Amino acid sequence: YTHDYMPAIELVDHANLPEIEQRLNSFDSYDTENEEVSNLIIELKSLLTSLDGNSTFSYNWVPSIRWFGVDNQYHKWAINLLRGDFGISMKDGRNVSQLLTDAAWWTLLMNIISLLLIIAVSIPLGVWLSTFKWKTLGGISMSMLYVLYAIPLFWLATMAVVLFTTDDYGQWTNLFPSVGQYDLPFNASFIQRISTSLTVLLLPIICIVLGNLAFVTLQMKQNMEAQYSKKYFLTARSKGLRNTKLIWSHAFPNAFYSMLTVVGGAIPALISGSVVVEVIFNISGMGRLLWDSLFSQDWSVVYVIVLLGAVFTVAGQLLIDLLYMWLDPRVSFESKTQGV
Repeated sequence: YTHDYMPAIELVDHANLPEIEQRLNSFDSYDTENEEVSNLIIELKSLLTSLDGNSTFSYNWVPSIRWFGVDNQYHKWAINLLRGDFGISMKDGRNVSQLLTDAAWWTLLMNIISLLLIIAVSIPLGVWLSTFKWKTLGGISMSMLYVLYAIPLFWLATMAVVLFTTDDYGQWTNLFPSVGQYDLPFNASFIQRISTSLTVLLLPIICIVLGNLAFVTLQMKQNMEAQYSKKYFLTARSKGLRNTKLIWSHAFPNAFYSMLTVVGGAIPALISGSVVVEVIFNISGMGRLLWDSLFSQDWSVVYVIVLLGAVFTVAGQLLIDLLYMWLDPRVSFESKTQGV
């Protein structure tokens, strides 16, 4: 308690004065031995009563609307952002650009490797499953994919940490290094940085790949099966072509076009999944930085990371559209007008 309560009263000009007075009255039910505290409560009650009855404070009950044009906080932030000035962190006073530079290495390396592995594994697997539709091996593989698709990423990552980074369940399960990352010297070579980073990121990458592998594989399988009933495929089969040539030379190119959209949609999923994985594995990437900034209310960092996530998503979709035009000659962005 302090006698200097007048500035505090002035700061709560938009508060509900009757509710404050009711809370002060609740102190009457307590036996206060401190005479100074009792006198303070009495003075506060009388002051609130005078504020409630004073007509000069009536403007505080009506919201004020002011227009400052472009001279406001958002426009200043946007202009500085276009200039490359991301602001200062409210947590430690460092430049946001420096924080993002330190964290981007881990996130980009992990997501790029994960995306390449997802494409390299899921597409051949989907093609292979489409040829084993009614066989036992294909049915078992499909069941395993559905189970894997149903497992949440945070549970998969947590179980991987518990089972494969400690020897609590036997020394043979301690296959990967503990969670966290290793500090490298400033003069470390690029090869040393890559090798150390891959050692730390191996288990997180496996979790991200397994979390997205099932979805991409199932989409590839469905696209391939849709091509098997097309007339061009049936015509090629009637000519007596081998199954390998039918699948990879005729069905696969047409099915892969649809997979570009799926791969482009995986980019936002990788960004959101990296937040979960980086927090569980204690990796100082952009996902972990976003998590820590949210809980510390470091909004200047949060705004920039969310904005970069949106930019990467839009850039990924634009890249997919350009790949469509490059791979499929039937796709064109030029408007066609019919002559009269």
